Amino acid sequence: MNEWPLTISLPQGYTVSGVTTWAVTLAQALAETGREARLVFHSPHNDYAELHDEPALDQRNLRVIRAPRITDPATWPECVRIYRDLLPTILSPNLIAESYAIAATLASVHPERVRVVGWNHTDNPYDYACLSYYEPIIHRYLSVSRRCADQLSDRVPHRKGDVLHLPHGVPAVEDAPRSPIHSRPIRLVYAGRLEQSGKRVLDYVDLAGELDRRGVSFDLRIVGDGPQAEELTQRIDHAVPGLRTPSARVRLEPPLPSADDVRAVWCWADAYLLNSTREGFSLAMTEAMACGCIPVVSRVPSGVGDIIRESQNGLTFPAGDIPALADRIQWLTQQSDAVLRAMSVEARRAVEAACGYPCYLRSVVETLEAIQAGPDRPWPAGRRLRMDDDDAGGSATVPADAGGRVRLVLGKIAEAGEGPVALFGAGKHTRALAAALADSPVPIVAILDEDDRLSGRALWGWPIVTPDRAAETGARTVVISSWLHEAEILARHAESFERAGLRVRSLYTDAKANDRDITASATS
Repeated sequence: MNEWPLTISLPQGYTVSGVTTWAVTLAQALAETGREARLVFHSPHNDYAELHDEPALDQRNLRVIRAPRITDPATWPECVRIYRDLLPTILSPNLIAESYAIAATLASVHPERVRVVGWNHTDNPYDYACLSYYEPIIHRYLSVSRRCADQLSDRVPHRKGDVLHLPHGVPAVEDAPRSPIHSRPIRLVYAGRLEQSGKRVLDYVDLAGELDRRGVSFDLRIVGDGPQAEELTQRIDHAVPGLRTPSARVRLEPPLPSADDVRAVWCWADAYLLNSTREGFSLAMTEAMACGCIPVVSRVPSGVGDIIRESQNGLTFPAGDIPALADRIQWLTQQSDAVLRAMSVEARRAVEAACGYPCYLRSVVETLEAIQAGPDRPWPAGRRLRMDDDDAGGSATVPADAGGRVRLVLGKIAEAGEGPVALFGAGKHTRALAAALADSPVPIVAILDEDDRLSGRALWGWPIVTPDRAAETGARTVVISSWLHEAEILARHAESFERAGLRVRSLYTDAKANDRDITASATS
């Protein structure tokens, strides 16, 4: 059988992200085995700064292709032509509906010349929505965590046998023992995308202040790029002069130019920090662990439990809980060098067992061979090529039945006499519910939001306050107005709200037993 190349579509371009790292590493590894691979880098959105070492990717059997912005309707025909000219191929769409729509377009005309592999990178409703909507053309699914595999299987139960749990592979690295930690500041690093939504990178400045107040000597490097880069720079510049602990440092560094440079940072650091509110299976975390760097990571539902063993090969904390993160770092500084060395060794072993690259590459190649040998999967006639908001369940952040859900929940609160209400979230989800909230049967007295920059402002006349001030608003119940982040918000705040005497109601978690009522409400 003539092997078809693997074509990986990267709609965010050649930018800082775990998906970029995964794609480049896999394409290079396949090329080294003699199998052809292509990387299609689309022009990124404005808040994505491109990396600059693309020429270094050129090698035998690996082709790098530049393409226009995939979300621009004016360039859509050109994007389709670029992929059409790559047929026959096994195509890996990624991240956004437009990337999958390219695959659907090809499968509607040339199903005999295209095969599609659906990589499930993130524990995110939008990712699942894309993978579910484009199920007719996807030959196999590769989910990076057990939770991702379970969640995806629940959404496409008839395809459960085609959902494979396969964590991203991590190349082996030589052991790099650290110098004794008690003779120097503890070395901390975050490397990745600089964004507050999801990654919560601005919290690292608060962490520096917390460690400083405790007298912990540290050297914190934040490496990467993204939409919060400028604000992070400003916050660091403001915070650093106030640090009082000897040798305490915080520094922001640009993306590193090569994989070797990234590995050098992992080998330098004692601990890798990750404060995400959601992940699939963090590639940066496992890369750091492979270099013996101890992970101190947020306790997200996906990925962390697959590999972290508390106090044995890493430490976890609730996402966004900076005092708890500081506790874990302080605990590390109090351990003997023997304990830290043992944790470092166990971190390496865990990654070698779960993510060893030879085994990973073998699994990928076997999957590609099975996909190519499989039957044609043409795109169904009459089905829209591009998944729209209704197909995604409303949009990337607002399900179609959100209005019905909030009406039902507010109605039940009114019937039980549990008002007034504070809504948690001042973002797109809440704003999309304007009509339902305007007719609320229970008084709404405030909007809660974690972004302290919004504090003191108002939304539709309701004051926006930080969650710690919820009890001051006069509310008796907090309603979580979020879809993507509902579970994380509940994990971070439900207990503190309840301690303050506030009831907590969610629109999606609480409502599962009443979905029939909610659906009826949404259509009434």
